[in-house]
Amino acid sequence: MKMTKKASILILLFVLLCRFLYPHTRFGYTDKWSTGFHDRLNVESATMKPGERISVTIVGVKKTATYSTSDFRIASVTPFGTVYAIRPGTAVISVRQGDSVYKCRITVDG
Repeated sequence: MKMTKKASILILLFVLLCRFLYPHTRFGYTDKWSTGFHDRLNVESATMKPGERISVTIVGVKKTATYSTSDFRIASVTPFGTVYAIRPGTAVISVRQGDSVYKCRITVDG
């Protein structure tokens, strides 16, 4: 099945158009672009009560990140970014993806 020159040019233009109009989609996604568009967490800081939970993720990124807490006695975090408030105090949740590290301050009020 042969493609004509016009059809090849139209397909190329369509791909380029999608790449620049929708850079966040899988179709146009590359690691090189992610640092410019996704440089924040969905939650920068939060005040919670013991027993509450929230989800912390990097905005627009679907790749795997590594989560950690500065004090697991105050707030714990699952490998998927769910933060559980345990007891009063302050903890910092760190989210690492590649070379980037993002932080979220969690204050637990009793």
